[in-house]
Amino acid sequence: MKVAKCFLVSLATAAMFTIYSQNAYAKNITYQFKGGYIILYNNLPSRAQTLKSVHSVRVKSTKGNCVIVTKIKKYKNVKYAKIGSNWVRLSALTKYKPKKSSLKINNTTLKTPTTNKKPSSSINWDDSSNISNAVQAAFNYLNQCRTQDGINTLKMNDKLQQIAQKRSEQLITNFSHQDNNGQDAAEQVANSLGYKNLFGISGENIAEFSAVNGSVQSIGEEGIKLFQSEGPYKKDGKEHGHYVNDMASFYTDVGIGFSYDQKTGNGFLCVNFGGLDLSQFASNPSITFSNDDDSNN
Repeated sequence: MKVAKCFLVSLATAAMFTIYSQNAYAKNITYQFKGGYIILYNNLPSRAQTLKSVHSVRVKSTKGNCVIVTKIKKYKNVKYAKIGSNWVRLSALTKYKPKKSSLKINNTTLKTPTTNKKPSSSINWDDSSNISNAVQAAFNYLNQCRTQDGINTLKMNDKLQQIAQKRSEQLITNFSHQDNNGQDAAEQVANSLGYKNLFGISGENIAEFSAVNGSVQSIGEEGIKLFQSEGPYKKDGKEHGHYVNDMASFYTDVGIGFSYDQKTGNGFLCVNFGGLDLSQFASNPSITFSNDDDSNN
């Protein structure tokens, strides 16, 4: 199984002694991200904790992202800013004039082994109704998994749906999150469709698997089952990014695409996630950025 490196991390900085914090309050001051990768912390360590024990997620920010800072706190002589219910290094921010932009969650990839034998499927994948039913099965199963874990269900978004279907078709010849020019493929597809800055947070899961045997429903569910098989993040060095994307509570919308390659008999599933626009986040500091993994499970 070929997987891409997942950038979801739990910070492993060691501290062998207690640092007492000093607080400085900032009354809803508007800041912007400077750009590049940042780490969002669920909280900052208490007196008995270290950063190693704090859940965090590494995300890529775009210069100009809008956030509201409600508090500034110093830990080990480093200042952190509170945005929503989470924290980020103050050095990653600068005061700014609000503008629309986006925050990109890492993309994840999952691929099963393939064979050289040309297969045949009993399902007519040229029938668009079979494609639609496979997509619906994937959507239903994804929301079933989220519901069982007490996580908000996702809404099917027409624009994300168009992007995901186009991306699934591209995966047949280029199984990657990047296009042939090294650009973000989903972003390029969105731009070609006239969709820019749809969501403040976005992510993509892609999978390749055999689509020869089974029903339309079981094949539609297969990609989601592969993602779910990874389980929550456990600091074990294994891939968990697909599961985390599937189960992240900060996503609200989804688009799912499915394509079939007659040469290999493989199905290609693309799931594109969308979350809150950062303009909403800026106007509502109570919104929480956090991953839904638990390293104690």
